Amino acid sequence: MRLASVFLAASLFSVGYGEEIAYGSETPSAIGGFDERSWRDIPDLKLEGYIQAQLDIMYYEAEILVRVRGNEVFLYNIPENKLIEESIVSFVKDMPRVKKVKVVRGKKRTDIVPGYDSLRKGGRISGVWFPQNTVLFAPIIANPRQVTYSLGMRFADSVIGSPAAVVSFGDDFPIYRWQNVGDSMGDVQISIEAGVWCVFSYEDKNGAVTSDQFAELINSDFYAGIPVTYAINEWAFRWRLYHISSHLGDEFLVNHQEEIPTRKNPSKEVFDFITSYQLTGSIRLFGGPGYVLHSDKTYPLKRWHFMYGMECRFMTFKSHTHGLYGQPFLSMWFENDEQHDWQFNNTYVVGYEWSKLQGVGRKVRVFFEYHHGFSMEGQFSNRPVEYGVIAFSYGF
Repeated sequence: MRLASVFLAASLFSVGYGEEIAYGSETPSAIGGFDERSWRDIPDLKLEGYIQAQLDIMYYEAEILVRVRGNEVFLYNIPENKLIEESIVSFVKDMPRVKKVKVVRGKKRTDIVPGYDSLRKGGRISGVWFPQNTVLFAPIIANPRQVTYSLGMRFADSVIGSPAAVVSFGDDFPIYRWQNVGDSMGDVQISIEAGVWCVFSYEDKNGAVTSDQFAELINSDFYAGIPVTYAINEWAFRWRLYHISSHLGDEFLVNHQEEIPTRKNPSKEVFDFITSYQLTGSIRLFGGPGYVLHSDKTYPLKRWHFMYGMECRFMTFKSHTHGLYGQPFLSMWFENDEQHDWQFNNTYVVGYEWSKLQGVGRKVRVFFEYHHGFSMEGQFSNRPVEYGVIAFSYGF
C-alpha cells in the first residue's frame, strides 16, 4: 500500500509547499554510473519515482514523500533530526538532474496526498519495529567500552603487557522506534545492546614470553544494556541501564598465581544519562553522569562518574562510482569518577571512516587510539596506565 501512496503523491502537482528549507547544488551530479545528459529531458514523474524508490530503500524508516518540479526536489515528512536530514539531503543532491533540494515543513502527509492514511493497510503508522538503517544516538567512538566489532594491537601497556591484541564483539539491536512523538515531533527508540571485550597478551609487562601458547587471554568484559534514546533536531539523549562483569583468562590464572592469588569479581549495574549536541555539521559535543547502582562485594566501587567529550568530522569525500562516503575524524572521551578521586581518564582517537550513507548508518573505521588514565580491564581498573592502539572496527 506504500507504493500506491507514493505514485499518488507523484501525480498531485497542485499542492502548496508550506515552509521550505533550500539546499543548493553548484555542480551537476551523477550517481551509480548515470550520465547527467541522459536524464535531462525525462518527465518529472519519472525522476520523482526514481528518487522516491531510492529513498524508500535507503531511508525506509523515515517515510519520506518526494515531489519534483524541473530540477528542484521537494522533500516532505523529513525526520526532526538534523543529522539524518543532512544525510537524506546529501543523498538526493547526488541524484541525476537535481540542482536544488528543498525540505518542506508544516505539511502533513494527508495535505500532500488526500486519504494517504486510509491507503495504508492498518492505518497510520506511529512507529517502526526493528529499525536497521541508523541509530538516534550516534556512538561515542573514543569511549573504550563503546559497543562495536573491532580488532586491534595495543602497545606500551605496563599493566597488561605489550604487545597485546584487543578484540571486541557487540552490537546495538533496535527493538522499536516511536516516530513524531509529542509536540516536538522527535523520535524515541528502545534497544538492547550486548558486547564482549577481550585482551590477549603476547608478553608480560617485564618483556618475558607469557606461556607456550601463542597468546595469553588476560581478561574478558561482558556487557548487556537497555538504552532508550530520544532525538530532536541537533539534540540526542540516551538513558541506559546496563550490567558489566569481568573475568580473568584461564591461561593468565595458571601463569600468574603468585601475582593474582584469588580472582575478584568486578561486576556492576549502572545507570547513565548522556546528552549529545550537534554544534555544527562537523562538531559534536556530549556529556552526562553515571551512577553505580550495585557492585560485587569482592570488588566494591564508588557510585558517581561523569563522562564528556567531543567529536570532529571534516573533508567529506564522495565516491559516486562505488557509492561510498569517507571522512577523517577526531574523537575525545574524558571521564572523572569517584572511584579514582575524580582524576582524569582520557582517550583520544583519530582515524578515517567509510559508509554507504552520509553521516549515518554503519561505518568501517581505521584509527589510532591513545589512552591515559586507568586500566579498563576488570580487577586491574585501579592501576594507572597509558598505551596506544592501532585498530579496525565496524559498527554504528
